[in-house]
Amino acid sequence: MKRQPPPLHVAPERLFRLLLRSPRASLPIAPPIAGTPAILAVRAVHSLDEAEAIERHTGAPESLRPALVAAELTALALHEDDAPVFAEGTQMLRLLTERDAMALMRTTIDALNVISPSFRRIDEEAWVRRLAEGAKTGGNAEQAIALALCVEGNARTGIPRPEWYFGLPAGQLTDGQRLAFRAARRAVFEDER
Repeated sequence: MKRQPPPLHVAPERLFRLLLRSPRASLPIAPPIAGTPAILAVRAVHSLDEAEAIERHTGAPESLRPALVAAELTALALHEDDAPVFAEGTQMLRLLTERDAMALMRTTIDALNVISPSFRRIDEEAWVRRLAEGAKTGGNAEQAIALALCVEGNARTGIPRPEWYFGLPAGQLTDGQRLAFRAARRAVFEDER
């Protein structure tokens, strides 16, 4: 399987900032369906939720599986204000025409590919490089330092504690937040080598 690189259409400094959001990264989208609210938000999904969405459809015919998983991820990620738009992917598929469902899933998955990188499908090193580049840019340097110093003990060799920056239990961090931490560490400490 080819690993996904970081999105090149998003500036590295913006990509880094997007992943610093807590409790989850979020990206507003204009839904491609007439009659829906003008703006919805796609929220990053936790890696366990993504794994569950994949596992939920392991028994489905192979040709349908990608669409069913995309529907589940869309239902997990798509929010209006603080509430999910759909309870589950199958509800979305029942309520929308096939064309509208596919358009909404495509828009949502495109947003997730920006704000919700998953270790199971990305090129980690490419993401960390791009995020480290963004961490060094402009106003991001202060946040990168704050994040990079979230360690217990020695600043260089201490136990990583990115949850301190995000104000979340370690188990609730998204893969994107963990990548931002690694990138901040690289950006702050690579120049000292």
